Formats: sequence, structure tokens, C-alpha cells
Amino acid sequence: MAAQATVVPVNAAATQAIAATPATLRGFWLVTSAAATVTIYDNASAASGTVLAQWTTAGANADKEFDFADGARAVAGIFVSASAGTVTGHVRIG
Repeated sequence: MAAQATVVPVNAAATQAIAATPATLRGFWLVTSAAATVTIYDNASAASGTVLAQWTTAGANADKEFDFADGARAVAGIFVSASAGTVTGHVRIG
């Protein structure tokens, strides 16, 4: 049986807490409104801690999708941060 995931919508002006407790990052699909560096952290409430994923977009409406086959365990929680603009889409946790 495949691992189950919960979809958490993202609609944030730069940052959003995804999980405030330990969770497994299963994947994401995120779109930026401007050129930005997007980072997903192992942190319940701030843009710091262990980096779980990071990428840079070249401009508006750039998207990134990724599936973690076995998941990436976040011991503190999951937090999304974009260096500019807004970020929309979803993060899958389990």
C-alpha cells in the first residue's frame, strides 16, 4: 500500500507554516509570482533549520513539483519560505 498523504494548500505572501508538529514531507507543487528562492525547512514556525528542499525560479508563474518516494522526515515541522512575491500550490505531508 502506498504511503498516505494529506494535501495542505499554500497561498502565502512569502512564508507559511505547513505542519507545526513532526511530519513527513511527501511532495509539493508550488508556483511563485516573481523570481524567488523557495525553501522548505524542517521548522514549525520560522524560515530556519534544516533545509528539506530549495530551488530558485527565474520569473513569475514558475512552478516546481517533486515527489519524495519514501518521504523526508521533518522532526520539528514543515515551513515554506519564498524570498520574493507570493507562493501558491500545495504541499503533501503524511
